[in-house]
Amino acid sequence: MRTELKKRREQINNLLSHVEMKMTAELLKPDENMSKVQQYVMEVGDGSSSTIDDLRNNLEEKNEEMSQLECLSQALIFKERIAHKELLDSRKEMIDLLNDMPLNRDYIGVKRIGELDLKPFMHHCKKKYPVNEWSRKFSELTKKWEDQISDSNWYPCKVTIAEGNEQLVIVDDEPLTKLKNDCGEAAYNSVIKAFKEILQHNSSGRFLVPELWNFKENRKASLKECISSVFKNLQK
Repeated sequence: MRTELKKRREQINNLLSHVEMKMTAELLKPDENMSKVQQYVMEVGDGSSSTIDDLRNNLEEKNEEMSQLECLSQALIFKERIAHKELLDSRKEMIDLLNDMPLNRDYIGVKRIGELDLKPFMHHCKKKYPVNEWSRKFSELTKKWEDQISDSNWYPCKVTIAEGNEQLVIVDDEPLTKLKNDCGEAAYNSVIKAFKEILQHNSSGRFLVPELWNFKENRKASLKECISSVFKNLQK
């Protein structure tokens, strides 16, 4: 609608410009009269008998319609921003609520996006180091990779296009290769998963982000799902 009005306004402006130029040219000729100008108006106006005043009035109407559309557009944008903020605030409040409730993590709960799965590292350290040493080695190793993932200068991947879709492909990276060789495939995959998550949800800050999560389907949970889960737990 806005595009059509804008196009029509441009057409009317062009028409007025042509008419005024033609009038000026015709008035400079002493032997000519306004009948030719009127004929020209009818020709460029697709056979209508609109005068210049009619065209100006038409243009003013279109300008008013365009202004009204602009105001409506701004109002809708403002309402959308308010609705978006309210949604974010609601999700934040739900996150706080779920953190205080003992919910079943197999279904609905709070996930820290970009969090490292520590189980593969724990398994590796328990297997490799003595009882009195594995805990310290485990803390050092996981701290090292948590810092690595949060480092915005570390970017061990490239973007490729496959079937029209962008895909992240992990490239040869010395720290990752060493991790894979030393700690195994599971620890390597844990780092890759955490890196891709944090890159998708918070690439600029590279810090962990709490998010409502459907653990059963491994995706973000809707507010409706969370509310339903809360009521079910309250009824138990």
